[in-house]
Amino acid sequence: DEIKYINTITSLGKDNKGFIFYDCRPYISAKANSLKGAGVDETSQYNNCKELIFGNIENIHAVRKSLKRAIEKIYYGLSTINNGKLIYNSNNTNFKKFLSKFEETKWLDYLSDILTGTNVIKNRLQSKLNVICHCSDGWDRTSQVCALVQIILDPYFRTIEGFAVLVEKEWISFGHQFATRNGCDITKDRNKERSPIFIQFLHAVYQMIVQYPTAFEFNSYFLLFLSEQIYSNKYGTFLFNCEKEKINNKAETTTISIWSDIFYEKNKYLNDLYKPINGTINIKGEVKYLTIWNDFFFKYDKVGMAWDDDIYM
Repeated sequence: DEIKYINTITSLGKDNKGFIFYDCRPYISAKANSLKGAGVDETSQYNNCKELIFGNIENIHAVRKSLKRAIEKIYYGLSTINNGKLIYNSNNTNFKKFLSKFEETKWLDYLSDILTGTNVIKNRLQSKLNVICHCSDGWDRTSQVCALVQIILDPYFRTIEGFAVLVEKEWISFGHQFATRNGCDITKDRNKERSPIFIQFLHAVYQMIVQYPTAFEFNSYFLLFLSEQIYSNKYGTFLFNCEKEKINNKAETTTISIWSDIFYEKNKYLNDLYKPINGTINIKGEVKYLTIWNDFFFKYDKVGMAWDDDIYM
């Protein structure tokens, strides 16, 4: 039925150049899943399918391990806290080799895979091809890539309002399992299924801000605020796994929306350099163009300065 449905859709339209499948998974993982009864697209079954591309984006377990290792590397060389200040032992060999240690975590490599895949889809769309994008279930890697493509193509999604709409559309409405991935779903194994997928998406958006510092209405603090609040359980926005759970728990009337607080204090999140770019921005996804998000990784690291209790405590 799915094949007939897609063939019917892709036969419509005078200027239809066909479509491609973009499978976010690594090729080996997709084949392994097929042995378990899961699907791998057979392009020959579709009338107008031009290509099947594997994105080679790693799964939730690899992402979880990568961020855990990255945070551990950040504090290699930390000696002690003295009078509210972080004191480093600069003779520590781990501290001196920080960049190579951080590289071993593959955090930037995984970001590169996502951004590279985003560019692949963007290029196909600009060639007037349609794209069917999916991963194993469609609520992790798919949400990442589809949201990033829209940010690249449409300046609306580079505004605060547009970004809020994008998160609601591609993450919350599409069923990204925030409760499970954030580790607050008591019905599942919280350690096995948790993963910082949304955090990884925010890091990818940060790379875009670095490459186009005037194209975004929001600043990196906006992204940092989101990265912290998805774990605070303060907002109903990120408490549930799907729309059904939100409705059953009456989220709209019993919880606060994070967007309410953001728009109430919108000035905090505005980019002073903002000058809209009407149209597509061209993001470089190779590792050599990517950078460590200091505000995220070093947010508690005030070297040589007193800790600011209002911000960090």
